[in-house]
Parts: sequence; C-alpha cells; structure tokens
Amino acid sequence: MKFLFITATQILLIVNAHAQSNHVFAGGELLNFDTVDIAVNNTTIWTSDRSFNPGYFSSFGNAIYIGYSDSINFDGYVKKYGNTSFVFPVGSSYDLRTLAISKPEYITDAYATAWMEGDPSYYRDPTPPYAGFHSIASVKEPIVLVSKSGQWDWQIGEGNNLGFGTTGNGVGLTITVSMPNMTDFAKPSELRLVGWNGNNWIDLSGRPTATGNIEDCSISGTMVSGISSIAIGKTSNNYNAILFPNPVSQYENIQLRFNSYYTGAAELIIYNVLGQKVLLQSVQINNGINTIPINVMNLTKGGYYIDLMSDKGERMITGKRFVKL
Repeated sequence: MKFLFITATQILLIVNAHAQSNHVFAGGELLNFDTVDIAVNNTTIWTSDRSFNPGYFSSFGNAIYIGYSDSINFDGYVKKYGNTSFVFPVGSSYDLRTLAISKPEYITDAYATAWMEGDPSYYRDPTPPYAGFHSIASVKEPIVLVSKSGQWDWQIGEGNNLGFGTTGNGVGLTITVSMPNMTDFAKPSELRLVGWNGNNWIDLSGRPTATGNIEDCSISGTMVSGISSIAIGKTSNNYNAILFPNPVSQYENIQLRFNSYYTGAAELIIYNVLGQKVLLQSVQINNGINTIPINVMNLTKGGYYIDLMSDKGERMITGKRFVKL
C-alpha cells in the first residue's frame, strides 16, 4: 500500500522548479494540481526512487506536465489521480518514453508508471504484484519474442494499491507508448504492445497498431486485468527461409537462407523423422539476409527438419524440411 507524504519544500520545488534536482524519495509524493512546465529551468533533473515502494511525481484531476523531451523527463515514477486522459512523461536521463492512457472511469482511479530501460530478463521490475525478472522469451501466442529495449512498470489503484481510497484496475483503457528504435527487431506489421501477467507476456494490441518501427513511433493496445508491466513484442517472424539444394546429395552442403531482424547467437538443430536430434550447430545471425552452410555428409538418406532458435529462446525457424539423397 502506498501512503501520501509531502513536505512544504516539495510543494515549493514543483511550483517554482528552480532547484537543480527534484528527487522524490521512497514512499513520498511531489504533487501537481495545475500545469507544470518541467523545462522552465532546463538544468533541473526530475528523479524518484525506483524501489518496492517508489517515490512519485503525482498529478491530480486536470493537472498535466509540459516541456518534456529526451533530455528533460521524469527519470522515475509518475502517478495520475482522476478520470481524465493523461500522458506520463517518463523516461531515462537521456531518453523520453511516454505512456498515455485514455480517460479512466472514476475520479478515484489512480495509475502510475516508470520506464525501465534494458532487457526485462535481466533488469528487475521492483514493484508488486510481480516484482522480479520477466523473461523476454516467456510469451503466449501469437507473441514470439519481446524486445530487450525495456519495459514500463504498470501500477493500478485497485485495492488501495496507490494510496488510501484509490480504485481502478485499468481494464479497457487504451494504452499508447512511444517506442525505442525497433528496426533491428521487427517490421511495423509484426509489432505488438504486450503485458506481463505474472507468467507470460501477452498480446494487448490484437492487431498491427504501430505507426512505424523507428525511434518515437507509437504503438497502442487495450489493457486487461492482471498486468504489471508493459513492453513491445512481436508476432510471427516471416523469415522467408529457403533451403537449397533440396534434395541434397551425399557430397553437398545444404544452404539455409533467410531474412532476419535479429542479431546475435543462435542454435541450428536438425531432427530426423522420428523427432530425434541428429545435428546441433552454433551460428551467428545478423540483421538482414543470412546464408548458413550446413554439412550433411554424415547424415543417412531420408527426410529431416531444421529448427533455428535464438539465444533468447525465440524459435526463428521451425520444421523446415529437406531430403538427403
């Protein structure tokens, strides 16, 4: 449960914004009841504790923040009280990653978020109910992988979670975020807004909603219950893999060619028709067209299947068939 704590000094800071650093410590809030230009002094830094019980920059009713940018934003948690649509100008010290919500239902509703840069598999979500690491390979169809760029911690007011008397579970809200550069991750049509439900990342978009895949394009989805973090995922990869020559003779290598948005290590696995692994090969994948030679001279005659799996657990290619003569 979060408790309201504010000092006269904090009020002065948010009204005048003359200090070099505005920091909200764990369990505290710095309140906004109007329109605050956080760039009024472009040397001011806005930060809060990122802990089990964070500090918050909080807005009430129609209060908003303006003047935010990549260089000036809230490097920490922002909270919204009330039933008006709102933009959370969260980010890091050098990268703005806004999250916007549509109009909540009740005036007692409260929501909060912070941008957490880095692979969710290794950069911990600090707040309940699912504090911890969220593997980018733990996904539910149609999602196949989640971007390692970062995540938005998502907090709701239901059950007094964001202060005494707060409500709101977020169900039905439209969530729109500004994306990092996704050109090395997926095409715009493959991108989806995803949410962590405690076990898996699930699809919140339901269809292509990304305006592009370059820096600061937007993507949106509809919130469901039980979500504690938001990120960017992708659906089927469309690697357009081909094998040649196929069939392959005793004295030839077979070539696997495909187009990838992924860069990194992967494992190529060959199975026989009984599903037994007969070859395991470590390979390096680059963004763009890849051609991998595979030595099949030691395989007996018959049919085989190829899987290609990234080091993040994504099945990039599954069941690509060839015949050895």
